[in-house]
Amino acid sequence: AGLLRHAALLELPRGFYDARAVLLLWAFLLLARVRNAERLARQPPGDWGGLLGLDRGPCPRTLRRRTAQLADAPGLPDWIARLSADWCREDPDTVATLFVDSHVLAYTGGGHLPKHFSPRNQAALPAAVQYWVNALGGAPLLCLHRGIDNGMVSEIFHGIVPAVRRLGLLPEDGRVPDQPALTLVFDRAGWSPELFRQLARRGIAVVTWIQGPQLERWPDEDFRAATVPLRTPGGFSAAQGRLAERPRPDPGPLEGGCRAREIRCWMTVRLRGTGQRGRPRRPRQLAGRPAPDHRQPALLTTHPSLPAETAIGQLRSRWSQENYFQYARQEFGLDTLSQHSLEDLDPDAWVVNPAWRSINRRLRSLRSREGTLRRQLAVPLPKQPTDKQRLEATERADELEGAERLQTLPAAQQQLLNTLRMLAYRAETAMLSIVAPHHDNPEAARVLLQSLFRTSASLRPDERAGTLTVTLMPQSNAARDRALAPLLETLNAAAAQYPGTNLRLVFESLHQAP
Repeated sequence: AGLLRHAALLELPRGFYDARAVLLLWAFLLLARVRNAERLARQPPGDWGGLLGLDRGPCPRTLRRRTAQLADAPGLPDWIARLSADWCREDPDTVATLFVDSHVLAYTGGGHLPKHFSPRNQAALPAAVQYWVNALGGAPLLCLHRGIDNGMVSEIFHGIVPAVRRLGLLPEDGRVPDQPALTLVFDRAGWSPELFRQLARRGIAVVTWIQGPQLERWPDEDFRAATVPLRTPGGFSAAQGRLAERPRPDPGPLEGGCRAREIRCWMTVRLRGTGQRGRPRRPRQLAGRPAPDHRQPALLTTHPSLPAETAIGQLRSRWSQENYFQYARQEFGLDTLSQHSLEDLDPDAWVVNPAWRSINRRLRSLRSREGTLRRQLAVPLPKQPTDKQRLEATERADELEGAERLQTLPAAQQQLLNTLRMLAYRAETAMLSIVAPHHDNPEAARVLLQSLFRTSASLRPDERAGTLTVTLMPQSNAARDRALAPLLETLNAAAAQYPGTNLRLVFESLHQAP
């Protein structure tokens, strides 16, 4: 996955554990589900040292210190950018469509952080916001850390578009091609007709759910049967349903040279592929025809020639990004704070005025009580005053004083560890594509890989033969060993050398060893 491909950009002060050892250790720890440095205290240091080719592994304090030094390296942004560019070149078909979503990193300490709404907790919490960009299929590409959240609309235009342009996914000369060079897929948080127009002028199409009420219900005879292609981390699948398409009315909310198409659909049956020993699986019912009083799921795309089935499949495949968030939280500690210290917010940042927030909260409470009393007395509500409050709703961060001064989570170390989580996930997914076809239950192949990463093994270096033989202990049953055999063959065919040595890696299972 490119962990050490550009490691020369990361320089550390002289010490026993260099940048190569720190990067390798974090990759091994994440794959073995040791999610943070504190858990290293319960691990055998001699075993981890053997994996690194050293006398022993570091203690948690040393790992935290060397990780902080690595995050402060001047070449860290360039290292992350080059990795993302390499991933884009490896599979250009999947990066022609990108998923965009935000993830709230909550903070529970005693600092004063801006509050952000967490959909998972259904509450506004002190937090930082991370905007993730994933390729079609869910493979992560970018993570942008933000102490102040200006909303997805602003972040897409001012943060994500420049970032993907630096990756080479958009023309550098600024010319707009006949067909969009890139398609962004996101949820209703990014709904903005003005944003759609600006993106279309830069050769970027969008696919998103339509925000707002449905003023017209389309008749059932307008819908036709369709097979919707879906892309998952494990490969391709399909769903059957019915869809209808109409051009967005003009003039309408997207007038001004940006043509849009409205597509309505519902899924009926998902095709699950094959089951054990090649037997077909029985399709699983997901959703049926909407009732007469139900909303018809509606999406919008500004791509002029994208088939309707493909647009629906891209939007529904966006759940692979949500699944990545859940998986990374559970397996790689995505919500774990990289450090406990905080730093002051950018003094030029604009934040909500605390006095305005307090007055506005009190005003909403009084208006609610007034409305309740008037409804009880059958007295009509008066018109709201038209003059605006003179108190400014926003204020510069450097104008706040005392307890009102805001802080934020440091971005560099969080960016470093998030990149390492991306590497671990991409490496595991690459192995998944090899193991899943040979597993009785392809959807459980990740569980087999998790067991493999924690399997005991013996290491036998042979300098004369130039090999480092890794002998794995058997799995819990013979079927698991058979499913892992193609993975070991692929790794041996790669003839990879252990980093920092001239020894070629050779993998074998104990029951296959001579």
